Amino acid sequence: MYNILRSPVKELMDPTGQSLVHGKYYVGPLLRGQSITLACALRRTLLAEIEGFAIIGIHVPNVKHEYEHIPGLKEDMLELSLNLKQIKITSESNTNTTLAKLKVSGSNKKSGFLCAQDLILPEGYTVSNPRAYIASLTSTDVPDFTMELLIARGKGFVLAQDIRARLPTRFIPLDATFTPIPRVSFSFEVSRDNKYETLIFEVWTFVGFDPEILIAEASFILERTFRRFRLVPFQSTIKRPVSLPTATKLESAPTELDQTSLRELKLTVRARNCLIRAGVKTVGDVTRFSHKSLLQLQGCGVHSVKEIEAKMLEYFNWKIS
Repeated sequence: MYNILRSPVKELMDPTGQSLVHGKYYVGPLLRGQSITLACALRRTLLAEIEGFAIIGIHVPNVKHEYEHIPGLKEDMLELSLNLKQIKITSESNTNTTLAKLKVSGSNKKSGFLCAQDLILPEGYTVSNPRAYIASLTSTDVPDFTMELLIARGKGFVLAQDIRARLPTRFIPLDATFTPIPRVSFSFEVSRDNKYETLIFEVWTFVGFDPEILIAEASFILERTFRRFRLVPFQSTIKRPVSLPTATKLESAPTELDQTSLRELKLTVRARNCLIRAGVKTVGDVTRFSHKSLLQLQGCGVHSVKEIEAKMLEYFNWKIS
C-alpha cells in the first residue's frame, strides 16, 4: 500500500507571463519500476485525453484569408491569429461550440489596444488570462467593427487544416490547443535499501483548473482502459492468430449510460467535482453508487447527494436507493 502526499497548490507565472496553477505530489513507497509505469501513463493521459476549450475560428468583416491586412489594426490576420491562440478559456458548459465577440469601440479605442478581457463571452465562460495581448489600433478614431470568434471543446492539439471542415465558410480556422495542462513532469527518489522508490509528480494547469481534479479524471480514463482486460475471456491456449475484428467481439458491449458523459446530468460544480474525484466519468458509473456510498465520497454532503439523485431521476429515470 502506498501513500500520496502533496505540497500546497500554488499559483505562479511562467516565463511568457501566463499565470499557472502548480501541484506537486509524492507517491510511495512503490516497487522499483512501478514509478515509471504510473508516471508515463498518467502524463500521457493528462496531456492528450483531458478536455478543454480553445478558439478555433475567427471572422473579421471584409477579411477573407489569414494573410490579409485588417483595417484599423496594426496586426495582420496571421499575427492576430497567433495572439488569439494564447487566450485560455474555461467553462463548465455542456455545449461543444459557442460564439464570442470582440468589439472595437468605446473604451478599447481610448486605450489603443485589445486584450483578452475585451472578449464578450457567453454566460458560463471565462478567460483565465484576461491581460493577454490581442492587437493594437492604428489610431483612436478607427471605425467601429466587431470580430466573431468560435470557441469549441476538444482534446490535445488540432491543426487549422483539420478544423476547417467544422467551420462555417465565413470563419478562418486557427490551430487550437485544447488541453488545460501545459506541462507535466516527474522524477524518482530511491530508498536506502534500493528496493523501493517514491514518485514525484508535478502538474501545471491554467488558472481555473484544479490539478487534483484533472489527475483524478486522468486516472479514471486509465482505469476504464485497463478494465477491458478484466472483461476479456482469455483462453489458456491460442490455436490461431486472433484478428482485430475477432478481438473486438470479445469486449463487453457498454450500455448506453456507460457511454453518456457525466456532463449530461448538468450538476453544479461542487456536486460534479466530488464525483470526478471519485473517478466517475459517465452516468453509468453513477448508477453503481448507493445513497450511503455517495455520502462517503470526499466533499459530497447531503445537499450534493440529493442533487445527484434528483438529476438521475429527472434525466434518466434512475432511482438511487
